[in-house]
Amino acid sequence: MHPLAAERAERRVVPAVASGLTPPAQGNADPAAPSHRVTLQPSGWQYDAPQGQSLMRAARAVGIRLPSSCRNGTCRACMCMLVSGEVRYEIEWPGVTREEREEGWMLPCVAHAQSDVVLEVPDAVRIEPASTAPRQRLTGAQR
Repeated sequence: MHPLAAERAERRVVPAVASGLTPPAQGNADPAAPSHRVTLQPSGWQYDAPQGQSLMRAARAVGIRLPSSCRNGTCRACMCMLVSGEVRYEIEWPGVTREEREEGWMLPCVAHAQSDVVLEVPDAVRIEPASTAPRQRLTGAQR
């Protein structure tokens, strides 16, 4: 078992069988596309994850920060438990082993909801929602 998984094992619930973990079509979320409800445990926070958007990006958009570092499926900092529901990965080989996936571990930074999902993410925190305004480039006087 991965050290992160062992560290969090005492807080986990019995996982749902994580099946159907194949890559979806890549791309940005379409506002008209259907979305799926995401529930975080133990906080009970809920948000909608539009089709085509990772669970992490959708959380950030509504002001919830999930643990992260690389946001591309390699560092495993975001690894959490899929309690119920189905996800698909946007990359072919995310940084979880087959055994970890069978135990219910998943990476929300590269996972897209294919149904309503429940995730156990005890380290999720509330933040200000991500701004949709374009970032302004800083000039020398503003640095």
